[in-house]
Amino acid sequence: MSGELYDRKRRPTCKAQYRRGLRHRQRDTCCEISNELHDCLMQKDGTNFWKNWNSKFKQRKNHSVSVGGYTNSIDIANAFADNFASVCHHDTPA
Repeated sequence: MSGELYDRKRRPTCKAQYRRGLRHRQRDTCCEISNELHDCLMQKDGTNFWKNWNSKFKQRKNHSVSVGGYTNSIDIANAFADNFASVCHHDTPA
């Protein structure tokens, strides 16, 4: 934490320039996304539009969902149905 490079980094002007550069990059990325999607719409290219949309905005899940120890959606649905059937009966008042 010493030396010329550290001193230059600590100057308010360098810090402001760095932050300004980050803001410009974020703004440019946003405009770039908009332009790509706009071009696909103008060309009436629905397939590439949705590919671009999903690549930019779709969240990727890296974790598996576990409900009651089950990870398979069919097993989860069956466990829910069994639980629901055990709790609710035909003679239960609504």
